[in-house]
Amino acid sequence: MAPVARRIPVPDDPVLAGRRHDYADAFEIELEPADVRTAEELARSCLEGAPAAVRGIIWHIHRHVLRFRLGPRSAADRVLGWAVTMSEPDVVCLAASGPLVDGLIVGRRTAAGRCRIITAVTYRHPAASAVMKAVAPVHRRTACLLLGRAVAATPTPSSS
Repeated sequence: MAPVARRIPVPDDPVLAGRRHDYADAFEIELEPADVRTAEELARSCLEGAPAAVRGIIWHIHRHVLRFRLGPRSAADRVLGWAVTMSEPDVVCLAASGPLVDGLIVGRRTAAGRCRIITAVTYRHPAASAVMKAVAPVHRRTACLLLGRAVAATPTPSSS
């Protein structure tokens, strides 16, 4: 049976401590014991490992709807155009900003053997609330699906 990601209450996270956000959500999924990927590798698997059409839609929404100023999608210090601002074995932080919103994605491997993704958005423009209200349901569904897909792609020892 394929692993299933679920939405959870947004937990306190040291990376987000002291940062204001207007919208936040969080998702979690159990990792296979054999899954030793770093938090960044898991984030890359989620976003860059998505089917090409899905990646294109995500990038388009991020760039043209949320109006993030994204970097090159293929740059080593980027994940689908988002800047990697922190990368440690158990935590990764991706950041993007634009005239409408600023966004952070925090990916974390927990001590309980789970992968947790937190999305935090700060509004910069009065229209941001309405845009996020429209985008949020699609975001929540897509995040769960991509997280489950990434975890299902646990590398085996021979493919690592």
